[in-house]
Amino acid sequence: VFPDKKVLIVDIDGHHGNGTEDIFKGDENVVYLSLHRSPYYPGTGLNSYNNIVNKPLPGDIGEEIYLKTLKEALNEVSEEPDIVAVSAGFDTLKGDLASLGLETETYRKIGKIVSEIGKPTFAVLEGGYSEYLGKCIDSLIQGLLGQGFP
Repeated sequence: VFPDKKVLIVDIDGHHGNGTEDIFKGDENVVYLSLHRSPYYPGTGLNSYNNIVNKPLPGDIGEEIYLKTLKEALNEVSEEPDIVAVSAGFDTLKGDLASLGLETETYRKIGKIVSEIGKPTFAVLEGGYSEYLGKCIDSLIQGLLGQGFP
């Protein structure tokens, strides 16, 4: 992806990114971290190995457990990345397709946690089907910019 750079992909979409995992499994320059609903489509992402950190979560767990799991998972990543990519899916919003019970402001907190890695970061929109998608996106961006929470 980026020669001689360590990349961390943080996937916050409600569905496991089995395609992303398949592309990067075994790549010593990439760590793929996925927090996703399980059991749920596509039914993958149950185990972690090598450069793959999967955190399957039951539906509608809510912000507290989600953020705790994210922080713990980031601590499991042994090497500090040079670049952070966020697979930004918002179908984890309460009431959305793959709900994990998150609120629009939860995404600001997720963004803030990711911003604290302190490395260049970019995000790619994955999905979300709620009428609040725009607010969720704005919230994540504000968090990535370090705004809104101490």
